[in-house]
Amino acid sequence: MMAASRAPRACRLAAWALAASLAACTYGPVVPNATYKSQKVRVAPFEKLDFCLDAQEGDRIDYQFEATEPVELDIAYRDGPAVLIPWQRDPATRGSGIVPVLLDKQYCIYWQAGPAGALVSYTVVLRRRE
Repeated sequence: MMAASRAPRACRLAAWALAASLAACTYGPVVPNATYKSQKVRVAPFEKLDFCLDAQEGDRIDYQFEATEPVELDIAYRDGPAVLIPWQRDPATRGSGIVPVLLDKQYCIYWQAGPAGALVSYTVVLRRRE
């Protein structure tokens, strides 16, 4: 019974932590069609690496990554007080995708390391609608 009562609190804390990290994105403007790369960024155990960008309806976010250990991938945005996570991937050491942007929002890509931490390399391109 005790464990069940902790689960909702843990979920609320996790949602609050994601909202706080989304609010903390302080990147300069991302230039459409420019390639953004980072190589071997150290992510401590259970910590997140993030990349945020302002996108418009009709844009696409192209991403790929490689990690030395499995990392979870989330792509999230804020809608009022809520943080929505429409794209998630199970832990993996590599991946890629094309995310269609449906709303004018700031989107953040998060790579979360597991207990071993990880070195993460990524490439992100914001493809402007034509």
